Amino acid sequence: MDWYECWQRDFVKRVDPDPVMAAQLHAHVEEKLVLAAQAAPETRHARFTLLYDALRMLLEILVTNRGYKIYNHECFSAFLSAVVADEELARRFDAYRKVRNGINYYGKTLTEERITRLNTEIFSTIEEVRRLLRA
Repeated sequence: MDWYECWQRDFVKRVDPDPVMAAQLHAHVEEKLVLAAQAAPETRHARFTLLYDALRMLLEILVTNRGYKIYNHECFSAFLSAVVADEELARRFDAYRKVRNGINYYGKTLTEERITRLNTEIFSTIEEVRRLLRA
C-alpha cells in the first residue's frame, strides 16, 4: 500500500503534534526495551515482538511530530517511503511487520539463528529511528 492509498482509505489523517503523547510513548518504549533486554534466551520470539512494538511506537512519535496519525501498520512503511524518503527503512519495517504478524497471528516459529539475527537488526533500526527523532 502506498501513501496515496493510505489517504484514500482513511488510514491516515492530519493532526497537531502532541508532545505529551510523545513523552508518554517514549516512556512505554523504554519499558519495552528494558523487558526485551531482560528476556531469557528461550523467549526470543517474545523479545522480537517487544522490539517491534517499541519500533512502531517510535514511528508513531515520528509520524505525530510531522503532523499525521496513522491507523494501519502498513501505512507506516508508506510514510517512511513517501514522507521520510527512506525506502530501505520502509522495506525493513514492512519485513519486521510481516515477521511479527507471523508470530502473533499464525504461530510461526523461526530458527534460533534467524530470530537472533532479526532481534539484532530490529534493535539497530530502533536506534536509527531514534536518530531521526533527534534530527
